[in-house]
Amino acid sequence: MQTEATLAELVRIHNEFAQPRIDNLRSELASNREQLEASQMRLNKLSQLAVVDRVPDARFNQIMLANMMLTQMQAEVFAVRSTISMYETALQSPLTQPTRTIEPVFAPAHPVSPARLMMLVVAAMAAAMLGVLWVLVRSAWLNARRAKQHPEQSMG
Repeated sequence: MQTEATLAELVRIHNEFAQPRIDNLRSELASNREQLEASQMRLNKLSQLAVVDRVPDARFNQIMLANMMLTQMQAEVFAVRSTISMYETALQSPLTQPTRTIEPVFAPAHPVSPARLMMLVVAAMAAAMLGVLWVLVRSAWLNARRAKQHPEQSMG
């Protein structure tokens, strides 16, 4: 049937265009996971350096530098985790699978045409409303203009 041919064509297009991109996303996801592991190891080392109870004045600057680096590393880890989450969401099953039909496709026997009479009635009603709106706006504008020209008549 035609629907099966269409589905076969969609699967072919999916395999041709989407599959290389999906494979690329998977490789970037693996790379980001490795980067996350390395960043977490550096973060743990920095955390150990930065946590010291009593520090002599000579080491205070080193501790401050380690704390700044710790904050920067935490931001980097957060960014990598966000990227990994984005890739995992993009690679979830429904987004990466070819299209399938759930139920048979229904095609009506006669083509559906627009309801011309209904469109004509709606257009006539819209034109009548616009005409009434135009008359009201013009009347208000003329009344305001007369009131500016002859203020004594409008008070009276």
